[in-house]
Amino acid sequence: MTVAPTSSSDAVPPDGVGEAAAWSIPADEVAGSLTVDLDAGLTSTEASRRLLSCGANELEAEPPTPIRRRLARQLTDPLVVLLLVAIVISLIAWIADGEDGAPLEAIVIAVIVVLNAAIGTWQEDRAVKAVAALRRMAT
Repeated sequence: MTVAPTSSSDAVPPDGVGEAAAWSIPADEVAGSLTVDLDAGLTSTEASRRLLSCGANELEAEPPTPIRRRLARQLTDPLVVLLLVAIVISLIAWIADGEDGAPLEAIVIAVIVVLNAAIGTWQEDRAVKAVAALRRMAT
């Protein structure tokens, strides 16, 4: 929030914009510019008027991140990328050696990567649900 300074000499406008940050202006000047009594606060009428004109004092909720994007984010972690590179190297070595059977090292690493991504996504989903529950409790 920025408020035009009225008389404070210590309220310096940022980058010459012509307005000072509200934190740099004394509280009585901010209250005066917003027509608020510091002792009594807003009257019910004024609070209702401001609620109608400005809206509720709430942060806008961000839309939830799709689960596939959260899963993809799990796979972009640097250590996971290193494991994915290890899978590729293991497959190349398996092909170059011409061994019979399945490439066990690559399969084991791939299972670890998949389990890690699944558990990470599950934990993130639980955290998102916990934050949503806290938000519902707060309102």
